[in-house]
Amino acid sequence: MKISEQAKLLLERWGGSSRRSLQGGHASLSATGRILMNGGARIDGGRGSLMDHTLEPMVELVEQAVSHMLRHGAEDEARALINRYVLQEPIARSVKGVGVADERGFRLLLNRGEFFVAAWVAAGVQRKKRGC
Repeated sequence: MKISEQAKLLLERWGGSSRRSLQGGHASLSATGRILMNGGARIDGGRGSLMDHTLEPMVELVEQAVSHMLRHGAEDEARALINRYVLQEPIARSVKGVGVADERGFRLLLNRGEFFVAAWVAAGVQRKKRGC
């Protein structure tokens, strides 16, 4: 099984087509890892702590997938996963208090965002060491 397939399975382990009712709205993590918000609820840590119930499981799964990729030398795949599921998804643009990464991808203002910074930097450092 390819590393990217293993990462996809990790992300699909939580979510899929399941939906959770949260404070008058609902959220689901689709097979592609995208969080879709409907209704009046926001993922901002307030109003029922949607942050705890919706964002945190996704963060943990992305963390596992990226860690796995970095351990196996798949820095490009790790970088792509961070891009797809953290930096480019609506979650990074719509969550109150969350900023998208700077132009080099070294900063994400998100609870536990230090992991993503570390993973991104580690991927860049490994590429430099290998002379890529």
